[in-house]
Amino acid sequence: DPVVEMSANEIINGSPGFVGLIAVVEMYLDTVVLSESVRRKIDTYIAFIHGRADGSIMTAAAWIRKFVRSHPAYAFDSVVSSEINYDLVVALDDIANGRRLAPELLGEGNSC
Repeated sequence: DPVVEMSANEIINGSPGFVGLIAVVEMYLDTVVLSESVRRKIDTYIAFIHGRADGSIMTAAAWIRKFVRSHPAYAFDSVVSSEINYDLVVALDDIANGRRLAPELLGEGNSC
């Protein structure tokens, strides 16, 4: 068989002619006995992986870049001041401790 170049999204989520890894995992999960709560939890992880692969859920690096670039103190000079850095660390701590939602980073309904 010939080698076909694919993006991470195509490998994970599939493309015409290729089923994708998520579909393979879901087919496997359909053959094993799992409690409803375990399957729901696995499904949230699969949805996260799907979203990260298709770009609908941001990477941490993209989220941090967006945060810095949208900060009122950022002068678009590639300098991340102590004020911006402090606000970034506070925002990340708030996300990690559930005080701030970040669905664009963690997916809908997910928290750390």
